[in-house]
Amino acid sequence: MHIQKASAAQGVRVFPSVIEETRNRMHALCAGVRRDLEITARKNEVLPLRRQEGKTVADVPKKRFSVGRRVLVGMGMRPAVVKSFDDKPSVMGEYGHVVVFDDSREERRVMGCDMQAVRNSIKICACTDLR
Repeated sequence: MHIQKASAAQGVRVFPSVIEETRNRMHALCAGVRRDLEITARKNEVLPLRRQEGKTVADVPKKRFSVGRRVLVGMGMRPAVVKSFDDKPSVMGEYGHVVVFDDSREERRVMGCDMQAVRNSIKICACTDLR
């Protein structure tokens, strides 16, 4: 309708097929947005978001690893061993650690939030002969 009024005001004739195509595309766009909103609403009903009210930096548990602990450092998940750590958290609230990387024997200071503990896995060999 708006296309017809706008084209009439400018003295331009618009073909009905163009108007129909525009109407179909707008209908499809609105239906897609409506569907996305319904999916989001259903997702929030099933998985309600946790409220972050009242959470401060002090409420978040800080990571602190003991000396000799095997860790993975950074986004590259480089294996390393903790050599030492700070007694008090830094200004940002995280504990600093000095780690030694396995691959290069390089020492580097790393914050606890940038490390993950390597779980000690026990390998069990089930060697039974089923004859």
